[in-house]
Amino acid sequence: MEQSNLLELAKQGEPNAIAALMNAVLSPKGITARAGMDQDCLCIFLESQKPLNQETLVAFIQKGLLELGNDSIRLVRAQGKRIGEETIAWTREFSLRKEQTSRVATLTPLIELENEESEDAIAEDPVEEEEEFEEEPLSFRGWVKTRWRVYAVPVALVVVGGFIAGSTTAFWSTAKSQSQGSIDTVIKPKQASASAKQKEAETYLKAMIAAQERFYQQNNRFAKSLEELERSANVISQSFSYAYRLRVGTDSLITAVPREADLKSYVGIVALTPSGTDSLICQSVKPSIQAPEKPKGAKKLACPTRSQKLQ
Repeated sequence: MEQSNLLELAKQGEPNAIAALMNAVLSPKGITARAGMDQDCLCIFLESQKPLNQETLVAFIQKGLLELGNDSIRLVRAQGKRIGEETIAWTREFSLRKEQTSRVATLTPLIELENEESEDAIAEDPVEEEEEFEEEPLSFRGWVKTRWRVYAVPVALVVVGGFIAGSTTAFWSTAKSQSQGSIDTVIKPKQASASAKQKEAETYLKAMIAAQERFYQQNNRFAKSLEELERSANVISQSFSYAYRLRVGTDSLITAVPREADLKSYVGIVALTPSGTDSLICQSVKPSIQAPEKPKGAKKLACPTRSQKLQ
């Protein structure tokens, strides 16, 4: 979806555009969103590996939709569930009235953890990209004012076709769903196969490796962060299935490590040569939660053992 049109489409009530804006904020926190329209009702489906905080997410949705200022959406149905469980964790229906947005979405955590130890563990994702950014408030407008404006030129959005891990069975709940009868009307995410998720990672890596080569040719240095590299390539990743990390030294290394089982991992390298740069992307032969070792070669780069060249 063209970035120049995304915000405008969201303001017009286009559900995919609204979901894309939401995921720009939620995906780094391990939550994915899908959206669809049922007449004048916007249906939003949220999913995560961890139990979802209903009050925080509903407040986030209310505030964000009101900021978009669309009058065609009269009713919103939000549903949340956890990957791997059989029940909807919660369902909330509400109309878009400004008096409902007094709750500040950032006052409570997005994800309710089972104990303090797990909360400390989730605070720092070990497979996220290395660069550090000050965390922004959980709002559409905050993201639009900062990261969105960095991508002012038209940008090709790398949309994850498989936002949802597994099938439509999901979500652990600490309490019974507020509306069990609405389960039949839940927006059921399309089942994403492992090959589709891997294809998304491969597409993103190919774009980033090519962008890093161009970046070096133009600037005589490597991009030092994924954000800088994405900006140069006019691409934004919203992958929930993979975590990407960029390491820059005498060469540039990008790894893609799956967040889920049964997916292959990847490593891509841009190395300096006497004539310029050389690049290679390798994928693990079997599903793995560890990235392949760094490709090496005296004259020509080659994939290490237990990995093969990505075609």
